[in-house]
Amino acid sequence: MAPHDRRPLSWLSAVRRFAPLVVFALAPCDLGCSGSSPDDPGGMNPSGGAAPGSGGTLSGAGGQTSDGGSGGTGGGLGSGGDGGTGGETLTGGTGGATTGGTGGSSDTTPTFERFKGVNWADSRDNFQAGVLYISGLSSTDTYDSALATGTAIMNQFVSKLGANSVRMPINEATVSQYWSTYTGAIDGVLTKGKVVLGYWDSHKDNRPPDMNAWWAMWKTVTDKYGSNENVYFEVFNEPNMYDKTELGDLYYSWLTHFPAIPHGRVILDGTGNAQNVPDIGSDERLKDCLLAVHDYSFFGGESMINESDWENHIKGSVGSYAARTICTEWGGPMSPGSKNGKNYDSLDYSKPPTNYFEGYIRGISNQLRTWEMGSFYWPGLRDGDWYSMTIKDGSGADITLTIPNQSGLDRLQHAWGME
Repeated sequence: MAPHDRRPLSWLSAVRRFAPLVVFALAPCDLGCSGSSPDDPGGMNPSGGAAPGSGGTLSGAGGQTSDGGSGGTGGGLGSGGDGGTGGETLTGGTGGATTGGTGGSSDTTPTFERFKGVNWADSRDNFQAGVLYISGLSSTDTYDSALATGTAIMNQFVSKLGANSVRMPINEATVSQYWSTYTGAIDGVLTKGKVVLGYWDSHKDNRPPDMNAWWAMWKTVTDKYGSNENVYFEVFNEPNMYDKTELGDLYYSWLTHFPAIPHGRVILDGTGNAQNVPDIGSDERLKDCLLAVHDYSFFGGESMINESDWENHIKGSVGSYAARTICTEWGGPMSPGSKNGKNYDSLDYSKPPTNYFEGYIRGISNQLRTWEMGSFYWPGLRDGDWYSMTIKDGSGADITLTIPNQSGLDRLQHAWGME
């Protein structure tokens, strides 16, 4: 998600500061599904067991993190711009206009508030065929109870993390069967920030089974929130099942289906698991949209211990498109756990790295800060995930969030430019 988030020249003159945001993203899970951690593309069992992922297994204390979330944009303004309270205005990258990737197109560098976001995820992971129940919600909730939960959680994302936006998942079943309840949680977040709504497929490498249902889902979502300047739309999370041409065509078709949605509030993941931003950034048809990148330690390897290894890694994924890119997913262990047969106690991210997790968190946060890029940490809240930035206790309006690793939060705030 791009800090993003810059907007196309068409909306540049309308850019204003705004308050926290919520991002809805529909996307395939990059990290493990069913309770997996982002470091486990193969997915993990919610019970704490791990499924093979990228050559290893993850088993976190109480669960694992999945790659399911996608980041929101750095707060782009649509035609007419976003008007919000508070917020800082900054550019999503260093310098002015950037040269397009392989296509050589020229990107504008709009100015907008940086996304300081987190993902709010389903404990099973967001890659589900059925209804998504993000941590704290259940099938028995109503609009009012979901509103109370969303408000309580967002209040603490703001007060305890310093967040201004939340990325939330959607899929066909959630919108067709649970929408009247789920909008309560969305509206709760919107009381204090912005939301990115992103689409997740049923199993991180599946295309939508019924495109008519997929288009109907997006119509319902945009009919409800299309006029709300604080809501952004991430068309497809980790679209690894499409090649460059297919994905560009799908994104362009989305824009033509929903012409009233300002392109500056549309977030487009790069190809693969949102790992190749230039593939989409170089498409002239999409030049006024925000772009999304994901980066996880399992995208690299255990030999990458130096911070510079990870700084260069994400640079390679973004190319020359940092000005309008948002990192909608990045994250690492915040609680004790194990990977590839090695146990990790609580990691200290405040000192020079001694392992690849520490090198990753420090290196990625350094580069995001250098770019002034907006980002969404994965996850801000996901029950049973050792990557989770917060741990939840209680329910509804009485939910309390605690921070398991202060040094991890410090690095997140470093990435956000808060210290």
